[in-house]
Parts: sequence; structure tokens; C-alpha cells
Amino acid sequence: MAIVSNRRMVYERKINECEQRKDAAALRMEAVLTGEMVESTEAGALTSDPEQLQVIIEAVEEEIEKLQNFISEEDAKNNRYHIENIRRKHNYLPVILEVLKLLGKKKMLVPLAEKAKEKAIERRQANLNSKKEKSKGKVAVASGGDTKK
Repeated sequence: MAIVSNRRMVYERKINECEQRKDAAALRMEAVLTGEMVESTEAGALTSDPEQLQVIIEAVEEEIEKLQNFISEEDAKNNRYHIENIRRKHNYLPVILEVLKLLGKKKMLVPLAEKAKEKAIERRQANLNSKKEKSKGKVAVASGGDTKK
């Protein structure tokens, strides 16, 4: 089994990187607008055109928003997993026994069981019929479509 890093941490790391790029672009834009020269490795690689810098900033903001959405999806998924684990660990047997006892006292258990049996028989018949129809269709296709001889 492979060890997979926590996606939330990966997304947060990417957000930090994006924020640094955004800050560098904003500093570069401020420097371009005021006519100053900025000496920075990241800012030096950026363009001197304010419109292109604005496009870069907007693209980085969109990336940050997308990553934040991914984080919220991961949080929601982890919440679902947590609830599922609680349900899996819970012992439902006492509740089931109590419901069966109450149905038995109210004389509802036998009619419900009979009804369930009837439904199961109907479902089984429907499944058998659909399987027969499918197999007939396969035989007709295998024989070239001509079922009459």
C-alpha cells in the first residue's frame, strides 16, 4: 500500500505558493506604476506591462479560489468518512431486536414477513424472466438473427 500525502496539506502548500506569486506580481505592478526598480528573483522574471501583471494576478487569484474549493471538498469528504465510520462502529443489534419485539407484540411481524416473502418471490421471478429474455436475444444474435429454421 502506498503512502499518500494529505491532499489538504498539498492544496494549502499550493495556495501559499500562489499567494507568494501574487504578492510578487503586485509588488512588480506597484514598482512599474511608480517607476521604481524592484530587485527580486521572482519579480524580475515578471513583465513590466501593468495589464499583463493584472492578468497574472487575476489568474493566480482564480487558482487560489479553485484550491480553496478543493480544500472544502476534502473537508466535506472527511466529514462523510467520519460519519460513515461512526455508523460502521455502532451496534444496531439492540435496536433491531427491540423493533422486532414491538412488531411481535402488535401482531405485525408475521404479516410483514409474509409480505416480504411475496415480494422476494416476485423479484426472483422478474429476474429469471429478464435473464431468459436476454439469453434469447443472445441466441438470436449468435444465430444471425434467424430464430426460425
